[in-house]
Amino acid sequence: MAQSGAINVTDLFALNSGHTTVVTSDSTTLLPTGTAATAVANRAFRLNKSFGITRDVTANGQGRKYTYDQEQGGDKFLRLIEAYVGTEDQDSAAEYYANGDAADAIESAAGTNDLLHVLYLVADVDDPTKIIVEFSVGNFSGDSGSTSHKKGERIKPTAVFNSKKSKASFTIDKDILDPAIVTVPGSDLTYPADKQFYRVLITKA
Repeated sequence: MAQSGAINVTDLFALNSGHTTVVTSDSTTLLPTGTAATAVANRAFRLNKSFGITRDVTANGQGRKYTYDQEQGGDKFLRLIEAYVGTEDQDSAAEYYANGDAADAIESAAGTNDLLHVLYLVADVDDPTKIIVEFSVGNFSGDSGSTSHKKGERIKPTAVFNSKKSKASFTIDKDILDPAIVTVPGSDLTYPADKQFYRVLITKA
């Protein structure tokens, strides 16, 4: 079966600093709270006005880079970018000292806030009753939120999400999955430690 397009829904949930819990976000700052996310409505933001989504495989197959050709650019979107912008080159190759020891990653002392990126990608070509859902840990590139303003042209703020390795395994509450898109599984999911993405097949709603 030939395929085109995408489901065009990405939900973004806050993660706590240790990557042990998917949490709610503050209604004003959108920063992570200490409360576990247990419902779809607990997401920080939903990207669902995209004309196209480019899903690049990075880090020798271990990472993901999602580029959205999209038009959501209100204040909440801009606050999301500001709260979850990356401060390191997460897609760069590891660097080593002359003696072969691995060098520390380049990262600001303040660190970053991270999101769980939940992409409802497309129906599976081998089993159209299932939806491919891809989860990634990470944040937005430093140039996300950039805009061009010209008369007669649609304003499309850039939105580029880069994956990074999870610090720990964590539970994904089944009820943060959208029941309008998929049939909610009977049990929670587990995102593995030290992984940049986690992909599952879930039965269509």
